[in-house]
Amino acid sequence: MTGPRECRPCHPLRRRLVGYRLGRRSIFWLRIGLVVPLVLVLGLVVIAKTGLAGAVLIPKLEQELGVDIEARSVSITRSGRLILDGVRVRAPGVVGPGGELLRVQRIVADVDWSSAMRGASAVRSVTLVSPNVRLS
Repeated sequence: MTGPRECRPCHPLRRRLVGYRLGRRSIFWLRIGLVVPLVLVLGLVVIAKTGLAGAVLIPKLEQELGVDIEARSVSITRSGRLILDGVRVRAPGVVGPGGELLRVQRIVADVDWSSAMRGASAVRSVTLVSPNVRLS
């Protein structure tokens, strides 16, 4: 028979870190409470630092502006700035050099992501580095 302070054979994590009074249900919710936020943060980091940011943002920009957009790289900094390198904006359906409306070496946009998630206007400022605009 086990005494009140003894722990039956159980998982080492439960025995060492959590204690003997928590049941299986409490341990489950504790794990969920720790794992879910960690997975969400890691997912946001992966989206921000890899090409996934461009795959998500560029089609939305194309739809809003009604043009074709190509970017060499798209990233989101820790401060929330959106950086697009090697951007070319083309008129849809126009082939050749006359279809290129804008070429920019780098675009840096300061975005309020909390407003953007709610669907509101979220761009505070936009900086264009070495823009080349074609009017034809």
